[in-house]
Amino acid sequence: MRWIRPWELVASVAGGLHAVDPGVLGGLTGHSSRRAHAATEVESVTLAADRAKSSDRELLQRAFRWLEAHMPEDLPPRILHGDLLGQNILVFPDEPTGVIDWEYATTGDPAYDIAIVTRAAKKPFGSVDGLGRLLEAYASHAPEPVGEVEVRFYELCLLLRWYLEEPVAGVREDNRRRLSGFLSRLGS
Repeated sequence: MRWIRPWELVASVAGGLHAVDPGVLGGLTGHSSRRAHAATEVESVTLAADRAKSSDRELLQRAFRWLEAHMPEDLPPRILHGDLLGQNILVFPDEPTGVIDWEYATTGDPAYDIAIVTRAAKKPFGSVDGLGRLLEAYASHAPEPVGEVEVRFYELCLLLRWYLEEPVAGVREDNRRRLSGFLSRLGS
């Protein structure tokens, strides 16, 4: 039996998908560039912040300053799955790997698909270097590498959204602590 390294499996699936020319799927809509994707994410969390009843403006300002300083380059978009979690990757011995649940498929920044997988975890895949392992494996399967900062950008957007849109006070407070800790890890 061959052991599967989960970061290599995800890297293979994501890299293979991101290598497909978006032009071959004529009906797939999305973002015109990676920077446009990032701008849409920032706009979405900005609107959520405007609607939220958060008194933690300093935390939000730190987050938005970091996002502004780390906008992705204006590169062509790639095909994205949009929800590339483990439960959407099907693995059978001696069979091609399958991917299900394509309702969030779009075009945009490949770093977003990676951020969906890692979700700002301190130890993605149970390893302190889980993100590094994933990005290293991804670089061997994808048309171009994705950097840690690009992934962190979308992880921060996800954390902001979870914090700002959570209606349950206790969960919202947990999300605030997670967001604050993540910003500290980013040096912000």
